[in-house]
Amino acid sequence: MGLSVHVEDLWHGRLDSFCDDAENSFMNLCRRMPADTLCSGVSPYGETLFNSIQLKRLVQELDDPDHLTNPVVAKVIEGALRAIRRTGYLRFIGD
Repeated sequence: MGLSVHVEDLWHGRLDSFCDDAENSFMNLCRRMPADTLCSGVSPYGETLFNSIQLKRLVQELDDPDHLTNPVVAKVIEGALRAIRRTGYLRFIGD
């Protein structure tokens, strides 16, 4: 099934959900990121939850022209920005 991503509000109500693509391109990008990035901490097997403060950093990490060409990365950024506006969370659930 792969990685699923859930955009949540402040009370963990689900606002949106989507999955990584068939090639696992978002998860593969996370694996290639430097160890000191939030992206590198996304678990391919468990749950990873970022709050709205952490999501600001995540958006900065992903804001790279090479990454933005990937539709899943664009959805992650869009979901993160939505969660930030709602003081919410982005939840990644690995397979």
